[in-house]
This record gives sequence, C-alpha cells and structure tokens, in this order.
Amino acid sequence: MAELAYVRARYAANFAVAMQRLGIPLEPVLEKVRLTGAILEDPDSWIAAHQLWELARLAALRSGKLDLGYDAGTVVGTAAHGEFGRLVTSQPTLYQRLQAFCEGARAEYSKADFRIEWKKGTVYFSRWPIEGDDVQRRQVELYVLPMMLDTIRGALGSAWQPRSLSLQSFEGADLESRIGRATAALRWERPVTRIEIGDAGLADSICRALTEQERVSRQARTDGTPPPLSQIVEAHLEDADFSLDALAEMFGTNRRTFQFQLARSGTSFSDLVAEARMRVSARLLMDPAVPIVDIALSLGYSCQSHYTRAFRNWSGTTPLKFRRHALAATSEDIGLPTAVPLPAE
Repeated sequence: MAELAYVRARYAANFAVAMQRLGIPLEPVLEKVRLTGAILEDPDSWIAAHQLWELARLAALRSGKLDLGYDAGTVVGTAAHGEFGRLVTSQPTLYQRLQAFCEGARAEYSKADFRIEWKKGTVYFSRWPIEGDDVQRRQVELYVLPMMLDTIRGALGSAWQPRSLSLQSFEGADLESRIGRATAALRWERPVTRIEIGDAGLADSICRALTEQERVSRQARTDGTPPPLSQIVEAHLEDADFSLDALAEMFGTNRRTFQFQLARSGTSFSDLVAEARMRVSARLLMDPAVPIVDIALSLGYSCQSHYTRAFRNWSGTTPLKFRRHALAATSEDIGLPTAVPLPAE
C-alpha cells in the first residue's frame, strides 16, 4: 500500500496565480479539490499531494494550456520557495547546488525523488517517476523543470543550455518553444526526467565528488520525519463538511483504505480531530482576551461543558486552569503532546 504523500501549499498557490493571470475562475477549482484561499496564504503549510495534482490537472484543462505547469513554475524564482529555495541558491558550486536541491526537495514534497546521476562519464540531474495521469504528470514536471534548469544556470550562467533533455511528458510544441529545443536534444515520454550537464571537465569534478560520498548521499534521499497529518486536519477544523470521507478524498483514496492506513499508524480519524481541536484550543487559551465559550463553539462543540469535558480527558485539567498555567509557563512546561506522525508504508 502506498504511503500518503504531502506537498507544501506554495505550489498550489502558484498554480492559483497562473490561473488568475489567465482569468480562470479560481473558486470552483479550489472547491473541487477541497482547498481554501486561507490555506494557500500559508506557503509552508501542508496539503495532500493529490490535491495539488488534481488542481494542476483542472487548471490545465480549463485554461486549454497544457503547459500551464511551466507558467506556475515561473510565478516566482527558485529562491522564493521557502527555506528550500534559499538553501539551494546560496550554494557556491554547481555540485553543492544540485546536492542541496536533491536533499531539500523531500522537505517540500514527502515523496520527491531527485538525483545526481553518473552514466558513462556524463552527469545528469534527474527527477525520477512522477505519479498521476498524463495531464497531472505533465503539469508537475513542467513546474519543477525551470527550477532544475535555474539551479544549474545559477552556477554556470544564464546562457547555459543542456546537451539533452529527457521528459516524462507527452510531446507538445508549446513546451518546445519555452525551453528552446534548438540547443538541446529533446526526448519525450521517458520514464525519468533527465537534464544532461555536459561539459567534460565539469562532469569529471562532479563525478569525483559523487564517488567520495556514500550511496545514500549519491541517491540524495533524506530520512527526516514526514510532516504531521494533524496539520492538515487543523486547517480544516472550521469546515462544516470536513469528514473522514472528505479527508480520504484529499488523498485520492476511499474511506476504507484510508481508515486502514490510519489504523496501521496507530491512530484514527476521530483521534486526529480530537488532537487537532486540543492543539488549537491550547493556542487560543494562551490569549486571555478570547472567551472560553467562544473557543468551544469555534471548535465545533455544542456548548462549553462538552468542550471542558473533552479538554479534561485530553489534558487532565480544565481549560480555565490550563489558561492560568499557560500564562506563566511555556508549551513545553505544560506538556503539549507531540504531533501524530504520518501513516507510512
């Protein structure tokens, strides 16, 4: 069973900008994929990868532009992509930039798979298979393609062109005009996106650097903890239609399969919602200006007494006592629980 995949909201936000520039109504598409403008305003928040894939597909089809992903990928430069972008563009050498890109991408998309490859004396910057149907795969690939090219050009100069470029996308004249096939051998419908670096001396230096590292570094995969599912649940607490079915839909699966994935990780939908409610309430309780009854109602409780009972079961104390203690202690002193980890394979 595939693990749940997450991506930063910044990518959906840039697709939204590309749609707005073309005059495409945004709200119907966001509603279809269960995203809100508020979520897109927080670029570092997490959304289900399936939501981005579907947003990209709908945006491309409604605009009639099958290269819309390239437009979205150039809304802002690589450096504007949060800590990931700043880390990549601050590296002094090409190899360090490529390595930072490969390692940092997993902090942007939980299943990202970028690699620096050495084949027959030639170095390639690669993006391994992308999930989704043909249109989704095309949009996601075209979004990241200018970022990959800019990462190389940041070290080699803006005039640099790849010797060859392999794409997972189907052939399209629209894309050819964007990347300039006059300077690069273009190959379509390949299993992996590959940019050929080229220069022999440069390739040799990168190859030497690769051979000096362990295999795990060569494959450029991080082993950090995946982002918490509870962040996504928190973002939808005020959605009256939010349910297990809705959450499963965000990940492109059905209720039963999603329940099984949660159970394998030792949690459930009701547990996730309860924890998210308590985390939000803990933050709100630290503001003495917010009435406790208002917190209860905003979290979906019918009355303050129901909220108090649930809060006591969670924390062992009442909201009022928690608030009094919170004003004199940090969240660590209070003992807030850690986030629920992602269901994994």
